[in-house]
Amino acid sequence: MKLSNRLSIYVFVVCLVIGLGLTLVLERTVSRNQRQQAERVMTMLQRQLVANFKSEIGDVESQVRRSALVIQQQGFIADRADVGRMLAIMTESDSLIMGGGVALNPDVPGGPRREWMLYVSIGPDGTLQEKLLGAPEYPYTEMQWFREPVEKGEACWSQAYMDRGAGETLMVTYAVPVFGDSTAAAVVTADISLSELARTVAALKPYKDSRSYLVDASGRIRAPGNGNDGHVAAAMGGSGDKIMTYTPVAGLPMRVMTVTPTSSLMSVLKEARPHFIIIMLGGTIILIILVRTLLWRMTRPLDRLSEAADSIGRGDFETPLPDVGGYSDLNRLRTAMLNMEKSIADYVEQTAREALERGRMESERKRMKSELEVAAEIQRAMLPADPPETLDIEGAQVALATHLQPALDVSGDLYYWKADGPKLVMVIADVSGKGVPASLLMVSLKERLSIDLVRGMAPAGILSDLNDAVCRNNPRNMFVTMQICVFDRRNMSLTIANAGHNPPVLRSGGSWNMLKLRPGLPIGIMDGMDYTETKFHVVPGDAFFMYTDGLTEAENGDGEQFGDDRLLRLLVDTDELPAAKRPEEISGRIMEFAPDDSHDDMTMVLARFGTDTLRLDLERSRESVAKAAEVAAGCAKRWDLGPKTAYNLNLVIEEWMTNIVAYTPRKATGGNRFTLTISCDGSDIRIVTSYAAAKFNPLAGAPRVNTKAPADQRPVGGLGIFLIRSIASEVKHSYIEGNNIFEIKLSNIQS
Repeated sequence: MKLSNRLSIYVFVVCLVIGLGLTLVLERTVSRNQRQQAERVMTMLQRQLVANFKSEIGDVESQVRRSALVIQQQGFIADRADVGRMLAIMTESDSLIMGGGVALNPDVPGGPRREWMLYVSIGPDGTLQEKLLGAPEYPYTEMQWFREPVEKGEACWSQAYMDRGAGETLMVTYAVPVFGDSTAAAVVTADISLSELARTVAALKPYKDSRSYLVDASGRIRAPGNGNDGHVAAAMGGSGDKIMTYTPVAGLPMRVMTVTPTSSLMSVLKEARPHFIIIMLGGTIILIILVRTLLWRMTRPLDRLSEAADSIGRGDFETPLPDVGGYSDLNRLRTAMLNMEKSIADYVEQTAREALERGRMESERKRMKSELEVAAEIQRAMLPADPPETLDIEGAQVALATHLQPALDVSGDLYYWKADGPKLVMVIADVSGKGVPASLLMVSLKERLSIDLVRGMAPAGILSDLNDAVCRNNPRNMFVTMQICVFDRRNMSLTIANAGHNPPVLRSGGSWNMLKLRPGLPIGIMDGMDYTETKFHVVPGDAFFMYTDGLTEAENGDGEQFGDDRLLRLLVDTDELPAAKRPEEISGRIMEFAPDDSHDDMTMVLARFGTDTLRLDLERSRESVAKAAEVAAGCAKRWDLGPKTAYNLNLVIEEWMTNIVAYTPRKATGGNRFTLTISCDGSDIRIVTSYAAAKFNPLAGAPRVNTKAPADQRPVGGLGIFLIRSIASEVKHSYIEGNNIFEIKLSNIQS
């Protein structure tokens, strides 16, 4: 939408809102003023009417007080004729009085002790009428007009009431007490008909639809004969708002109430409202036309500038900018657009040059990334292949697992393993820094390490040789921490040489512990260093773990490192997993602890020592029994067996070998040789003998031995089989392809 059109709409909406607001404010102000003026007029007219009432009511009060004074002074209360004449004079003297009376107080001391009242009123025909009233037909002593002046001792007006038996109409009474000694002996009264007052009040009409009422103290409308008797709430009922004013009638317990509907006051305003709205809308439309024309003339230069800006945006930087006349703001805008046009042209030219440069840089980046990927692939290829799930180191089963997770494309960490006869070599190293320089140094170390191993050098000698080689050519002053471990299955030992690397962890006896090694400087710090070696004994069931500091120094978001304690707990938690899956699980747990930390490479080597097996090829002779006993003693020491387990192992082998030598048939198809295999997996020891011969199972024919019987009464033979069965958890014989195979299992071995 064009700016001029939008501004025109804004102006129209603002004018319309202002006009409607002014109309509402004006209407409310006029309505409020009209209401206040009506209240003032109604109150003023009420007060004039009440002033007239006051004069007439004052005359009534004077007549009654005068009559009471005459009666009190003359003392003719008991003379009916005199009282009648006096009441007739009072009634005829004021047209407002419809009747008057004298009522004796029966309770006055020394009085007549009876009710007696003479009442004079003007009859329907205009003549005076007398009535003698009293109980029980007219119990005046219970009426308000009698009771209050007697009790108070002063003149007063009664509330409006319907007089039954005397005036026979709705009236109010003015009563004056007449005193004897100190007590009211009688009451002189004058009655005023409310019908006449109500008709006078009803004639009060300040406005066409106004209604006026005479209201008593209880809020009851008193207007008999007009059909308007009722409560004030009834007069205020109906729809629409109403204005109501009150003025009390002086001397009487009555008020004049005038009610005027506001609709009658606002009729003129309502009639003028449509004309005012039409005038306002017409003025608004004329104003919009004028504003629209003015805005079009003012925004025309902006339109021309906008067209020029569109042309510049399409790439035509030679587009001339139009003249904008004498508007200073538009001239500043035109100047700014000229500068913008020049800046955009310069920017486009610069962007084109930068795009070419970025293209060259992106090509270079892709080339470097490709080269790094190739370098990483070459580096991974130079690492040893993943080991099989189980390595057989001349009878010793070792589960070996390795893992390397680089922080960048190429890594400065190194792991290496090699099985060489009865030995398993495991190496781990961490080059200072990371990236390409660290990876290059790692590659050179790996190659020299391979050469030193081929030469059969010891771990300490290898570290010394690598240290001298790095120190000779180390322009970047880099250093390497390294650890070399050699497992020798012949004596179940670990020989470790350390060059400033993290201490390895050994699981022995069911618990993981950091090993204490002799200190050694990292490779590359100082040439001519002599490194030392530390030996540890292991048994089947033990495990060995080497790692780089990328594991323990991984930090979480709070700056807390993973640390040695968490690593030990993690090794315990993953003990039940196969060795091949543990490094990946350990790496995943550390990444959960520090998900945003990729500051260093993570490398680990895990070895779990499984079943250890010894195999002998023996002659069936007494000498073989002694040799087997020596082997059993060596196994007890090799596997750290406790005294009881060592004794049981020696006893079983000696008894079983004796049985084979003594009772095996000599005419064996395989000659007189047999094999003895002893293995331990950390939980059980298995003893297996095998020889080629006709099927022979000494277990089947062995006699039962009663150990409680005297020695001379026991049968000859069978005691050795009995002892073996009592010690072993399992003894069985099988005959497979002409070979007798006996298996004995010792469980619950003790260290």
